[in-house]
Amino acid sequence: AIAGGLMIVPTVLDVGSRWIFHTSLMGAMEIVEFCMVFLVFSSLGYIQDTRSHIRVTLITDHFSRPIKNMLEVVSTLCPFLLLVLVSWCLYQNGLNKAGTGEVTGMLGVPFSPFIFFGALGCITFSLSLCANFFSVAVEMVKNREIIPFCLGLVLSVLLLSLPVFLRGSSIEGSYMALGSFGFGMLMLCILLGIPIAL
Repeated sequence: AIAGGLMIVPTVLDVGSRWIFHTSLMGAMEIVEFCMVFLVFSSLGYIQDTRSHIRVTLITDHFSRPIKNMLEVVSTLCPFLLLVLVSWCLYQNGLNKAGTGEVTGMLGVPFSPFIFFGALGCITFSLSLCANFFSVAVEMVKNREIIPFCLGLVLSVLLLSLPVFLRGSSIEGSYMALGSFGFGMLMLCILLGIPIAL
């Protein structure tokens, strides 16, 4: 809430400065961008904990509980593994920026603290996903839904290994074919109720 409120102030001052003085307020966009980092990355873990993501359940509402749980395994395990990788990459990028001392163009603010904050936000998001995965796994084992659980694990591995399968295929060289395939996968994930947005 504080970051959201702080984003309004430089934006209003920048608009007022353009209207009155015909010049932009120096660094207003950078302040808004930094506030956006805090706003987005501080809320990721909470949103996952409360399951407040946008989901399309048009089709999945008609699925049986084991199938829904199987899809929940996929929608928690895949993002967990990807976010662990993203957290590590952000951390490495933050170390790189801290080592070079890279700063913003207008205000001269170092990038690295904001990148480290992004890594921390991704870690909290991934830990929340991990907790959700284990709660679904425990529920499925208690309900003796072993086959759907194993199918969810297999689907997760297949989904995460798609880039390996596509490497060297005819689809790799065509941006149109690759984009169409990616769009098709996105639509499939959306229709299967996998969370798509915060």
